[in-house]
Amino acid sequence: VDKGDVVRIRIDYQIEGGKIIWDPSRLSIEVFRRDKEIDNIVRSLGGAILWQEAFGKGVEYQVVKLGETLDGDLVYTLKLGDEEVGSLVVTRLDNELFIKKGAILHPSPMVFERLRISIQEGESPESVLAQKILEAQKIGRHVAEEEARKIVNYLRERVMTPPLERKVYEESQEES
Repeated sequence: VDKGDVVRIRIDYQIEGGKIIWDPSRLSIEVFRRDKEIDNIVRSLGGAILWQEAFGKGVEYQVVKLGETLDGDLVYTLKLGDEEVGSLVVTRLDNELFIKKGAILHPSPMVFERLRISIQEGESPESVLAQKILEAQKIGRHVAEEEARKIVNYLRERVMTPPLERKVYEESQEES
């Protein structure tokens, strides 16, 4: 076994009277050796590129303008597919977009605020926000779904848009 190899040790056990009783007859040890050829490929191509190809870009939000508030802020909705899952209130300042507040319900309820994003002349705010929203999630604050929903609906109300209703997911039960 060399440094860098992976060793997995498995053993069956039972808990009796609050104590762990090991079953050494069911012990298994597995060794996984590092493949130097694969290591060279990963180093030459770059791990990030391989990760991107294997797992894709992850979540991609579509950003759609809902409207403008009386004080000139822009309110956007965030969509995953056809489902609206968040809202942002944004002010444009010269070559920057300033996200005053935003909230996302899915995939993980989160709130973020006071973020500055550079925008080049000719770029649409929607496309820039769609690209940068994943970065905003890195510094956002995870919250309960209800807290995020309150913020989403508050932002939607600012442009007279109906609130997002709570989704109820029901499991289908098999009949016996």
